[in-house]
Amino acid sequence: MSQSLGEPSSPGSSGGSVRLGQLLLERGLITPVQLREALAAQVRLSGPHTFPARELSAILIEKGYLTGKEIESVLADLAKDSAGSSARGSEPSSAGPARAPERSQFGRYQLVREAGRGAMSIVYEAVDLQLERRVALKMVHAPTSGGAPGTAQEEERFVREARLTANLPKHPHVVGVYDAGVIDGRRYIAMEYVEGRSFEDWRKQVSRDVQESVGLLRDVALAVHHAHEHGVIHRDLKPANILVDAKGAPHVTDFGLAKAVGQNLKASYSDAGLVVGTPGYMSPEQAQGLKSLDRRTDVYALGVILYEILTGRVPFSGDTAVEVMLKTVKDPVVAPSKITSVQINPVRFKQLEAICLKALAKSPGERYSTAFELAEDLNRWASGGVVRVDRPVSRRVRVGVSVGGAALLVALGVAFLRPHPRSVEPELARADLLFSEQKFEEALRLYREAGLVDRDNPRALAGEARAQAKLREKPAPAPPLPPPPEDPWSRAVDLLPRVDLEKDVVSGKWADKEGVLWNYEGRPSRLQFPYRPPGEYDVRVEFLRRGSNYCMDLILTRSGHPFALVLDRNGVFGFEKILAKDFHANGSSLRTGTALEDNKPYTLLVEVRASGVSSTLQGEPICRWRTDYSDLTMNPQWELPDPTSLGIGAWEGTLILRRIQVREVSGPGEPTRPAGVPPRK
Repeated sequence: MSQSLGEPSSPGSSGGSVRLGQLLLERGLITPVQLREALAAQVRLSGPHTFPARELSAILIEKGYLTGKEIESVLADLAKDSAGSSARGSEPSSAGPARAPERSQFGRYQLVREAGRGAMSIVYEAVDLQLERRVALKMVHAPTSGGAPGTAQEEERFVREARLTANLPKHPHVVGVYDAGVIDGRRYIAMEYVEGRSFEDWRKQVSRDVQESVGLLRDVALAVHHAHEHGVIHRDLKPANILVDAKGAPHVTDFGLAKAVGQNLKASYSDAGLVVGTPGYMSPEQAQGLKSLDRRTDVYALGVILYEILTGRVPFSGDTAVEVMLKTVKDPVVAPSKITSVQINPVRFKQLEAICLKALAKSPGERYSTAFELAEDLNRWASGGVVRVDRPVSRRVRVGVSVGGAALLVALGVAFLRPHPRSVEPELARADLLFSEQKFEEALRLYREAGLVDRDNPRALAGEARAQAKLREKPAPAPPLPPPPEDPWSRAVDLLPRVDLEKDVVSGKWADKEGVLWNYEGRPSRLQFPYRPPGEYDVRVEFLRRGSNYCMDLILTRSGHPFALVLDRNGVFGFEKILAKDFHANGSSLRTGTALEDNKPYTLLVEVRASGVSSTLQGEPICRWRTDYSDLTMNPQWELPDPTSLGIGAWEGTLILRRIQVREVSGPGEPTRPAGVPPRK
């Protein structure tokens, strides 16, 4: 390769390889799979102290993914960009598109590009070279000399995120964790890679209607409920931590601030006056730094996201984080209907507003008690159903409840009226179906969700117990696969190995070339096989023809009555004589209109039965004749010495026989040469 193909940032450098790969992807010159394969090859070819040993451009050309001219064009553009960047100086990390990674490899992971960064960590798109899969690789920033402030807390959050997320059972709307650990002194988490954009960017990409956004938030709420059911509270739910893939499915990510239910975080967070989370999405109790957080703090954050859907802003904002948190604790939430410009049915809007305000209640006891209950109301609204929401309780009276009734509720200590449980029959029917399909984990999730809605439903309780019992059992071994059906030709008689050219050639010139029989000349050429077939049989012939070969005749017999099937080079096929009429003029004649090609392999199959004879070429029917065989005859020049034997013939030119087999149907045939005769010469 010429020197001009060297990659920027020192020829063959890791940064240059990644920048080159990124630009090739952007221009659509290669696919992500091709880039990953080339990067993996670059790593395999390198030694421990020599990376890379080969330039990425050379590998892409060697694999045939690109031409040298295409590479040269892209490298020239890269060189211009590199010169421009040097003149401008370094730019802030937040500006511009994703940058090339600082290094090309991190342990077993090949870094492809920087996908995002924050104050605590950086995320790369990477390739796991051992398992050959794409991952999102999240790692803490490299510590500065002497140790960066807050490093201990950052690492603690990393460890907690890895542990809590890895222990979550798989859910379609939660980003899974594959691996976590420390490489070169830096903690990392390898996660499921989601090709998508944040919820906020997804909503801005095109004009999304409220119903579509609410449907997606419902799926997020179900994912959050899944985490809650397995003892994990997220504590930092916001649009930036919800990725939406190309199919419009959400994926909850970034459990860096998550905590286990009932877990008290280390004193370092509160002693240092550090309140963790994103101020605009914190619940009042989280903003106060209370340690008694439960799942309802995530319900509040979901309410903030719904508020954004309705109004385009969060409920509280301010110049500082402290100002936002003080408003969250003390100020009432302004109803969305007073500030929004969203235009939908007023009744429908009021229903959705009621859902939102209940999720944003100051007191956790006045919110939805679970994210699943919130998801239920969102689903009911998105489906066009009527939603009846218990509004947050005022100090003395509840909206829509009499004074006496309110006093009774307060006396009983009831935070809000629970709606009458809806029917859970659809969920239970789906769960039963999943159970019958042995998808016990999915069935268990639906049984549990049904039980949350109708807590005393015996079918939900029994189904949950059955699914749990099945999950505890060892999986039964898979039944053995049935044996493949026997090839009907596996016991066929091979005729070519039985041929002795000195004894079996009747006319013409024949030769054996490494097990393949060639006919060169003759008008006609004939060969008689040392074999007499039974009354009913099949014959399979694999052949090629060349140049001047006019036709091939397969000489058949039925109970000592010989006849022949003719295939001529012009695509006219038929039995040679029927009631004294030649093959091109009798009732069996077929004119395909397509000549037989030179040097093309053909397979001819003929079935001889008591009721008649039929044939196919390349699997397509050609000639069929119902007969008792008294009307089938042949020209004397094609006759064989033994009319009860099979034979083959050709007229002029070259015929090449690769295989001739007989499948005995009505009984065994009769070899006419005694055992022990040497094979053909």
